Amino acid sequence: MRDLVRAAGTGDAAALALAHRAVTDGDWDRLIEVDRRLHAIKLNREQRTASARTGRQVLDIAGPAFESAPAARLAGLVADRATPGNHAVVVGAVHAGLGTPVRDAVACDLFAFAASCTAATVRLGRVDFRRAQGLLREIRPDVARATETALAATDPRDLHTSTPAADAVSAAHERAEARLFIT
Repeated sequence: MRDLVRAAGTGDAAALALAHRAVTDGDWDRLIEVDRRLHAIKLNREQRTASARTGRQVLDIAGPAFESAPAARLAGLVADRATPGNHAVVVGAVHAGLGTPVRDAVACDLFAFAASCTAATVRLGRVDFRRAQGLLREIRPDVARATETALAATDPRDLHTSTPAADAVSAAHERAEARLFIT
């Protein structure tokens, strides 16, 4: 899980930070550039599709729930197919619209990612819930480092990720007859 959290720090979490800053600065061209770059670095079609699908779901809820002007504007851009609306970019835009500090938004999203990965290990029967809580405690320093890495991103070209084993498993899962998870 440490490798996944590290990779999220240079990928999705960095995109969240860049999107948050773009919305805060009113730079919608930059937000689109970040979103397109994030979409491009996701190697597997399944990952790209899942990220855009969950991003749209957040937009469907965030606009009405928070009366978020940035969410509404981004929803329009996604509907017009100007940008894919990846989950991390959408979450960054929503947090910016709510006034959440960028550091808090990134740390929150990275912890949610780690918790989601840990929950998957429980559902697959690899660990019990007590060990899952221990794993979350153990990776706190990794989440903190990934947060700092994400916050250091200043340009969409800073976005990258390298998880060869996870990418290979994801590629095999994408073509499997029976799947354990949608994403």
